[in-house]
Amino acid sequence: QYDSTGHKTSVVTVTASATTTDFYTAAGALKQNVVQTTSGDVTTTNYNGSLLASVYVVNADGSKDSKVYDSNGIIASDLLQNKDGSSSNTVYSAGVKTKVYLTNADGSHDNYTYNITGQSYTTEIQHTDAANKLISLTRLHADNSLAYQQVFNSDGSKVTTQYDSTGHKTSVVTVTASATTTDFYTAAGALKQNVVQTTSGDVTTTNYNGSLLASVYV
Repeated sequence: QYDSTGHKTSVVTVTASATTTDFYTAAGALKQNVVQTTSGDVTTTNYNGSLLASVYVVNADGSKDSKVYDSNGIIASDLLQNKDGSSSNTVYSAGVKTKVYLTNADGSHDNYTYNITGQSYTTEIQHTDAANKLISLTRLHADNSLAYQQVFNSDGSKVTTQYDSTGHKTSVVTVTASATTTDFYTAAGALKQNVVQTTSGDVTTTNYNGSLLASVYV
């Protein structure tokens, strides 16, 4: 198709597998490309000059994918939506992934934060239930080894695990309605000390020498 001045406005290409429609600016630049397959999938790509602006995919099964690009044509976000209600939204800064927001089919969420600076860890993962209640918190070092983990149980107890810079477990603190239990570990992962403090104030400290008891103080 051409406009009244003879400038091309659109081109439609029909094949056995798809129909492709290209739309053009008055200057002749491609501004939009729409591809619809015979199976019903539709992909719409928008341009800002020669740069990508956005890509939207609507699949025949009801799933969707929406990509948005910044003014430099670098991806800024990518939203995937599935027909079961689950989704993932990935956010980028200058093309570098910074956050991922996952919604699971059961309504729970997993939120990832990447490239954290100024801390001993660079990645943080939060898992929440459908009511947005925090269930677990995990932090990772730059090499993806564990730095910290906290789990909140349905009975109200919580377990906090600390790791050293190489991802070896150093301590586990378990808090319940009746006591706080702290386990300390050697670099080899062996339990070296167990400290139990009850809510009534009693404290029991048990020390180990390898797999053997070394001392117990109450």
